Amino acid sequence: AERSKECVYRQASDMLRTATVPALKTAQDDFDALGAYRDSQTMAQEARYQRAALLFTSRQYESAVALYDEIDSYRDVSERRQEAVYQWAQQEMDALDYSAAREKFLSLGQYSDAAYKSSMCLYQPGQQALENGEYLAAIELFSQLTPEFENTAARLQQGYYGAANMYFEQADYEKAGEYYLLAGDYLDSYTKATACLYEPACLLMEAGD
Repeated sequence: AERSKECVYRQASDMLRTATVPALKTAQDDFDALGAYRDSQTMAQEARYQRAALLFTSRQYESAVALYDEIDSYRDVSERRQEAVYQWAQQEMDALDYSAAREKFLSLGQYSDAAYKSSMCLYQPGQQALENGEYLAAIELFSQLTPEFENTAARLQQGYYGAANMYFEQADYEKAGEYYLLAGDYLDSYTKATACLYEPACLLMEAGD
């Protein structure tokens, strides 16, 4: 039995030195199967460590993170995992999956510029919503940011103004007036807010005529 284990151990060691993703997976499985034989448990960790590094290099960040989670106290895994999560989040952000990306950036706390990127995961879709005339969606996104972030305060004013115009066109003058006031000093918001007070009266007069 010992001779058989030693044979498996040497084969697994050879696979480890081959250092390809399939070979490292074979080594990992063999060392796992050997249990407490010699330093198999450490070697199994090393196989995972090297395989995660290769997966990271090939931009397979999710798989790399999964492996790092299996060996979280090994070598510099903590730092490597953070970078893998960061790159995974960036990958999702580039694919416009802002919600998933933001969740990962937030999980990284003060790592690199993760906090800034997490805010951009609200700002960028907010800007897109604004450009598409989806004012209420834009307001919801921008409202989660501090006014000082980028030019969020101005973007919010645009959103409120656009929403106010929308409500005005729908003859919902009370709501329109509320949103024009929220738009503050943006363009002619105050003038239009005042108009929202008179428009219903004018309509009533016209109806009376």
